[in-house]
Amino acid sequence: MDKVETYLYSVAPGEVVTFDITPVGTSGRVTAAQNGEPIPNTGTAGKPTLAFTVSEPAGNSHFAKLEFSFHAADDANARYDIKTSGSQGGEFTVTPVRKSSANKDPTFEFRVKQG
Repeated sequence: MDKVETYLYSVAPGEVVTFDITPVGTSGRVTAAQNGEPIPNTGTAGKPTLAFTVSEPAGNSHFAKLEFSFHAADDANARYDIKTSGSQGGEFTVTPVRKSSANKDPTFEFRVKQG
């Protein structure tokens, strides 16, 4: 996996894309879908891990939308730290989603490169 720009990555066919999420000052209230299908949490409620396998053909994209929520009682500095990685290499830290963030449901694009 290569990072092209914020929320845009280049991936290989068959690569496994993983999101490792660390809640800070909040619990792990995260839901996610890629191309409209739910991405299951294979981690724990306190440390969600979300992954999917690239199945689109070269030249197409997968779109993954992550939705983060906070309780009103959460600290004002609460946030979710996010790392995304690919099974064929590449690990990237994503801008945290904060309680104060305007966008709490970022959409990631994973463009499938030619084999």
